[in-house]
Amino acid sequence: LFNLFSDIGWKLNLHYTVYFGIIAFIQVSFFFYSFKNEKFLFPFLTFLLFTNNEWGFWMNGIRQALAMCIWIYSLKCIEKNKLWRYIFLVVIATLFHKSAIILIIFYPILRSGKDYFKSIPLQLVLLTTAFVFKTLFSDLIFRFEPLINSYSNLMGDDAYKFYNVEWLMGNIIQREGTGLAYLFKIILNILIILYSKKLKLFYSSRRFNIMYFFFIIGLLTTYMFPIGAVTFTRPFRYFFIFQSIIYAYFLFYLNKTKIRGSVLGN
Repeated sequence: LFNLFSDIGWKLNLHYTVYFGIIAFIQVSFFFYSFKNEKFLFPFLTFLLFTNNEWGFWMNGIRQALAMCIWIYSLKCIEKNKLWRYIFLVVIATLFHKSAIILIIFYPILRSGKDYFKSIPLQLVLLTTAFVFKTLFSDLIFRFEPLINSYSNLMGDDAYKFYNVEWLMGNIIQREGTGLAYLFKIILNILIILYSKKLKLFYSSRRFNIMYFFFIIGLLTTYMFPIGAVTFTRPFRYFFIFQSIIYAYFLFYLNKTKIRGSVLGN
């Protein structure tokens, strides 16, 4: 579908600003339309799309970002138990990026409305385990080389087809860091976990529980793999944006409940 869109743009001799502008418009439209009943989040989501560097992925991982935005819109179908509409939208997303096919599995997992992350201690243990896995990653990565090659071939992704383990390790070492922003986000994520019961009670909706589910999945997979392990994180890139989404919910919660000054003191 992306190739078809590109061919049409080429035949119409579209200027590159128009071409990429249309792509950005599709991404933004699907993403914000997903929250049309929660317009109170719009200022926070807009702020976080830039400050949390979501726009970087939207501009560099264009095909997968398109698939991601369409899929985020499809989450409404899980809320309303509309299986075939969900499958249809995931198939559309898959036509932009093959990896989106894995997203079908979340319908049976989430259709019951079960809250999989009720326990705060369990969430903290899982987060700690993700960091432990990250420290062991360099020892385990060589065992995953056949899996890397199989995944790259399955996705038909020419950009990653020729990556080997040695290249990945070099890229990881170059890009890894533990700056203040990195540490601040860890503290913020732990804070949100500690406030998760209050947030779920405040929003009291199946929709928020779904968003929070993907927030935790995205959080764990973000910290499991070192920065720069692009091939490993590619299947999980769909979930990383839920950090920004939950940050938006959290900011609105703080603003609405007027507890900004007391959060860090609790």
